[in-house]
Amino acid sequence: MGFLSSASLRRVALLRARLFRTPVTVLRCSVSSNGAGGSSETWVDVLTTYGQLRKPRRMSYLSIQGEQWQAFSTWDVLLDPGLDVRPHDRLSMAGLTLHVLGVDAGRADPLCLVVQCQSVN
Repeated sequence: MGFLSSASLRRVALLRARLFRTPVTVLRCSVSSNGAGGSSETWVDVLTTYGQLRKPRRMSYLSIQGEQWQAFSTWDVLLDPGLDVRPHDRLSMAGLTLHVLGVDAGRADPLCLVVQCQSVN
């Protein structure tokens, strides 16, 4: 893929501004000692940006929770490329809290970061 001209880069930025309208907060787990020999887990805001939430994929996966099978759907969230989003982070957007399963940095779409997520129950 070649380099984009400055006019093309401006068009891409305008397109993103139209598509990425939903506020997204990236949360990262912070573990600290609770003073009693254990640890406590808190979710810390890392950054706030704008993105687009795609409808869940039609394919549902099955996971085992205890002794029961549970169905869940995978959501895709589109974000600006270059953002620091990692597996096991959480995204808070549109009234949902999503657990990041993986990040596709430029492979599926070179103009955005595609983040695969699962809803947090």
